[in-house]
Amino acid sequence: MKKTVNFLIMVTIIICLCTMAFAATFDVEYDMDSSDGKGARDNPPADYTQEDAMQTEREAKEKDAQILKWMEENRGQRTKGIDDVERYTIRVSYLPQETTYWCGPASVQQSLSFHKRESDSSEKLPSQSTLAKKSNTTKEGAWTESLKKAINAYAKTYDFGKYVAADIDGSKDLLERRIISSLSNRSSAPILLIERSELSRYEGKGGHHYVTVSGYYYEYATGEKRIRDVDPDWREEKYGGSRWDPLNEIFDAVCAVEDSGSGNKVMLY
Repeated sequence: MKKTVNFLIMVTIIICLCTMAFAATFDVEYDMDSSDGKGARDNPPADYTQEDAMQTEREAKEKDAQILKWMEENRGQRTKGIDDVERYTIRVSYLPQETTYWCGPASVQQSLSFHKRESDSSEKLPSQSTLAKKSNTTKEGAWTESLKKAINAYAKTYDFGKYVAADIDGSKDLLERRIISSLSNRSSAPILLIERSELSRYEGKGGHHYVTVSGYYYEYATGEKRIRDVDPDWREEKYGGSRWDPLNEIFDAVCAVEDSGSGNKVMLY
């Protein structure tokens, strides 16, 4: 009897310790600047060259010219009524990041979930660990142009046009044009690099962080504009999942990264 009681006590202690460890793993408020790693790099990777930078600029310039032409030919034809709403949405799966510094690979995986669905492909999505390796994402964070290479490696697999990386140069119109064109044409699920503290839902918690865009909303009567982003933060009840954030907050969050001087591009589209 005594042995049974001692055994039960030991089992109870082990269960309690495991429960505490499990809770600590998922309830901890991680700091993007902690030793656990951060979401985005503050400087280029060692193998990043001037030619890489120039190629990125050429790609973005060409794609933005195509987008501007499309906007002039299509969006201007809309007739605005007092109750009109402009809304574009695509289906992007919420795929929680598996480490504190894999928001970039997770956002790529989320974007690929859209293309997999659109292409009706039977190919499984690549894992976040695979995407982290392809983009050379480490505890120092992700580099947007490296994420571009990772996502474009699956362009043929899921039948989509290649993404480009760019800044928005402090232009809200440029940000909107890229998002509207991408969503209305169903050509891409854009990825944004944001400063979390600029979004009210993060309650002042800072850190550079990647999210995937899945929706745009504009109510003409009130002027209200919102962006639906799929946030890969694993704490869905607090920060992760699909969120309709005000466009002004998203714009400020992107500009904050752009103004930080890291050189890390703020958009994939």
